[in-house]
Amino acid sequence: MKRQLNNKGVTLTEMIVSFALLAIFLVAVTIVMTYAVRNYYEVRRVMSSYSVADLVLDEIKNDINTMQIAKHEVNNAPYGSGYVKLRNDSGVGVMGTAGIEISGNTIEFVASNKKYATYVEQIDAAGYKGKMIRSAKLTKNLTDADGALPSGYLTVRYYTAYTAEETTSLKDYYADIARADSTILDSTKGIAGVAAGDKIVRDCEERLPTDMYEKFTVKLTFSVKPVAETVNGVSMLRVKSVNAHVDVYQDGDLKYVKDRDIAIQNPVYYNNEKTLYSELP
Repeated sequence: MKRQLNNKGVTLTEMIVSFALLAIFLVAVTIVMTYAVRNYYEVRRVMSSYSVADLVLDEIKNDINTMQIAKHEVNNAPYGSGYVKLRNDSGVGVMGTAGIEISGNTIEFVASNKKYATYVEQIDAAGYKGKMIRSAKLTKNLTDADGALPSGYLTVRYYTAYTAEETTSLKDYYADIARADSTILDSTKGIAGVAAGDKIVRDCEERLPTDMYEKFTVKLTFSVKPVAETVNGVSMLRVKSVNAHVDVYQDGDLKYVKDRDIAIQNPVYYNNEKTLYSELP
């Protein structure tokens, strides 16, 4: 009796089907893993954008808390040397009206109203290219090649108060531009390296290190809603709080937005008047 041999094996068709099924499985696993990795990094980016927004708003709050009380006897103006005002992205002051909410990309307020040490602070995300002057000397020239502050990051600038001679009186303005005309009692005249028309600051800085933004950039908006108040018989616009709004971007895409209301404890009033040298004729 002959013994029958078992020659049964894997056919070519079975191999092809097996490899096809394996390929489908690997493609499915790859798609799932790719989605999981992308989702992880997207969640991580979003969480990082939360942190950036919180850091920026914390810094803004700390600065706004230094806003100085109005001294009504200064300059014979009711708002005195303490005030707040908003500017748009072109640097033009936004007019305040009682009961109407207004907004701007820059907030300006007096951070020190001590005699001989009065200066105003501006907060925005516009960056800065220009000259820094301290103690009647040019201390730094911020250009693209030499440390200009880029836009998209929290920027704080300080402007020193100088006195301009007007038709009937002397009035304090804040020097954001060097002037040369003889009617300006301006200590920026004669400083080596500074010419009329140059942008100038007392000091400026990026309030947070660039690496803390984790490749994000920010856009800022400030809002206030002045309320009518009578002070010494003069109608004023009292500002009791500031709303700071931050948009966080990455590669041009909006990732996160956040607002924070910051209460102002001191009596501070909205200023519709011209306050910077660049606003003078």
